[in-house]
Amino acid sequence: MLSTSSFEGARLKASFLGAILLSSAGQAVPLSFNSSLTAHLPSYGSFIGTTLNTTTSGYPLAAPVDVWYGIDFAEQPIGDLRLAPVGWPSAFNGTRDAKSYGKVCIQEPGNSNLVSYIKTELEYGEDCLNLNVYRPSGFGPEDKLPVLIWIHGGLYRNGAGIIFDGASFVASSPEPLIVVTFNYRLAALGFLASPAFSELGITNLGLQDQRQLLHFVRRYISSFGGDPERVTLGGKSAGAHSVGFHYQNPFAPGEELFHQAIFQSGGPTGRSFPEASDPVTVKQFEQFLGRVGCHVNETTEAQLACLRAVDVGLVERTARDLLAEYRYNGTHPFQAVSNATIIPRLPSETWELGSWNRVPALVSFITDEGSMYAPTNLTTDDEAWGWLSNLYPNLDQIDRETFDRLYPDPQTNPGSPYVDARGQSAQFTRLSDAYADTAYISVVQDIAFRLAAEGVPVWKMHWNTNNSITPYLGFSHGSDVPYAWAEPDTQYPEAGTVLARYYASFVVGGDPNPFKAPSAVDWIRYNGAGSDGLGWQVRVSANETRIEKDDIRREAIEFWRANSRKLDH
Repeated sequence: MLSTSSFEGARLKASFLGAILLSSAGQAVPLSFNSSLTAHLPSYGSFIGTTLNTTTSGYPLAAPVDVWYGIDFAEQPIGDLRLAPVGWPSAFNGTRDAKSYGKVCIQEPGNSNLVSYIKTELEYGEDCLNLNVYRPSGFGPEDKLPVLIWIHGGLYRNGAGIIFDGASFVASSPEPLIVVTFNYRLAALGFLASPAFSELGITNLGLQDQRQLLHFVRRYISSFGGDPERVTLGGKSAGAHSVGFHYQNPFAPGEELFHQAIFQSGGPTGRSFPEASDPVTVKQFEQFLGRVGCHVNETTEAQLACLRAVDVGLVERTARDLLAEYRYNGTHPFQAVSNATIIPRLPSETWELGSWNRVPALVSFITDEGSMYAPTNLTTDDEAWGWLSNLYPNLDQIDRETFDRLYPDPQTNPGSPYVDARGQSAQFTRLSDAYADTAYISVVQDIAFRLAAEGVPVWKMHWNTNNSITPYLGFSHGSDVPYAWAEPDTQYPEAGTVLARYYASFVVGGDPNPFKAPSAVDWIRYNGAGSDGLGWQVRVSANETRIEKDDIRREAIEFWRANSRKLDH
């Protein structure tokens, strides 16, 4: 690890580099060639990057950051490789430009978040398996900087690596590090599942893309100055679910693909991940197949040939329509499936079997994780239970009675904590908490308990800050994202400094405390084996960071953890 003083020297060197890149008008001058910006990847090729002086949203960076955009980390899944696993990219002679965004994967149309955030038009395509590398200026291949790989979320149906501002995170880090973001196949092109596809190993293709990315980083990150033996894998939401799947997928001997993990609002049991033979999954596959003009009764080979010949625009539109049909009841099409590649069994079973990588982790949840997903038009107890049991069909009548006790119906219980529906229908806040507990809060606590019980270092966070979110959503899912990446235009910048510095400290030194923000408390390790069975977690609010007991809705969280097998299939 570099000392703080040596990093300050690098910052001075980087600042000088940034100064000569600025014209008198203060605009960045494109680099035609700079040896420090040329990354040579043995047996693959060379790439020329560029230097950034502003964040994605246009604010000045604390220090210049070198970046390489759009580097292919796999062969592209086009033509006969649509709906197939991909291998290594082809080698080439010469040098390629890596100064502009690569293509973004085909995803749910109408997803305006990317364009509104990046503030530029993006090109979408199937040939989208590319990565971005961010490194503080002044460093080179001879350095061995710690690495953070980040997996984007988006329900496995939208998102891209570039939505996370790696430059902002790198520039604000108290110690030098590298950030890698990337794309993986989404929706129908990444998560179309059928029993036959599962047998052929062509389900969970988006997760397989992620695994290929991990291998690529291990092989080539040293060409950018990164240390392949100091890699942290992190992710948000579906990205955190993905981190969990790789965490539960043991490394090959002598090849640790990552050495630490960050689970930001998610984990491997974060939603229902049934087998491809699940009736709803089969129905959705057959609906998609028929609507793009292929036939259910044909052989698997014929189905694949047909699907690979379908115009990608039709694939995109059909996936959009199918996603819209299932949006209300929460049984989203195009999700990861178990008993398949990357997820060999139900994640809850893998935890019990102990077949997982024991590396240190940070885990976190947000106060109102469920508010973005809870329906806003349900009024009766029957409707509320119908929605929840549709998500988790293995719940039974006894579970319903427990649900009614743990989450009292506000229509029949004046003392229910859910009487205040925040201006929505009567069951909104009740289902918001129930979904938060099943999909996020119990999941994150379960990870913390399991790791602590095995003596694996783990730290747990309760994020309690919003970012100009619609008031009825409260402190909602995703409200921590801009803070984690040290984006300067957040509602409460000091909270962002606290979170980003905790993360950077963990990436650099395996502990969130050595380089924490001055206003931050010591984030103590989680231990769920105390006399009361509760661990301690850090709580980050807008103007306060403190340590608290992990006791939010304790009985409900313990109930869902004890019944996790019913929730993940």
